Amino acid sequence: MKKSVKILLIVVAAAMLGTASNYFITGWDNVIPWMIAALLVGYVSDVRRNAIIYGAEFGYVLFLV
Repeated sequence: MKKSVKILLIVVAAAMLGTASNYFITGWDNVIPWMIAALLVGYVSDVRRNAIIYGAEFGYVLFLV
């Protein structure tokens, strides 16, 4: 999969997770789906540098939403 497609999928996933956690999950339980998604983001990256970039993008979009 191309790098730009992965970035787009990560941004969309972070936006959907942020929206869902805002409306459906309240309290400290938000951390569990965020943690699972962050581990998946690290798993789909092929090198360590991309894992850092993808994780930063995921966290930033999650923060914005």
